[in-house]
Amino acid sequence: MNYSIVTYDCQVAIFLVALENHEEAQRPAFLHTGLAAHKPREATMRYSTQLCPRYQHAIEILGKKWTGLILRVLMDGPQRFNELAEQLEVVSDRMLSERLKELEEEGIVDRQVFPETPVRIEYALTEKGRALGPVLAAVERWAEAWLDVEREVER
Repeated sequence: MNYSIVTYDCQVAIFLVALENHEEAQRPAFLHTGLAAHKPREATMRYSTQLCPRYQHAIEILGKKWTGLILRVLMDGPQRFNELAEQLEVVSDRMLSERLKELEEEGIVDRQVFPETPVRIEYALTEKGRALGPVLAAVERWAEAWLDVEREVER
């Protein structure tokens, strides 16, 4: 039987999922238990068995539209939602909110609520998020060396 390793939402547990369409009797015993009932929050990306799943998951996170810009702005320090929105003027509030929630779920962004009047909420990078600094700097250097901004703006 062929199996692939699939992780669900950065949980420690690893589930084996049958790739072939086997009858119930042929499936491993744990697939009949409650363990198999745990489903991923949402289907996001099919992973190739030929490439590292961690690399593929990282590319899935960083490859989403606007994520790189959000991370770049947060590299300068904690920001309130409106401060982020002002700097990321091309990103809608709905999309910014969605991306921040996704990054928070991944442990890259921390959302801190200050019990003041009015309530103040700040977004900041976690240690995991700050570790992306060299990656973003490398992308920036690559873009400066290889991309023609004037041609991109005209599109």
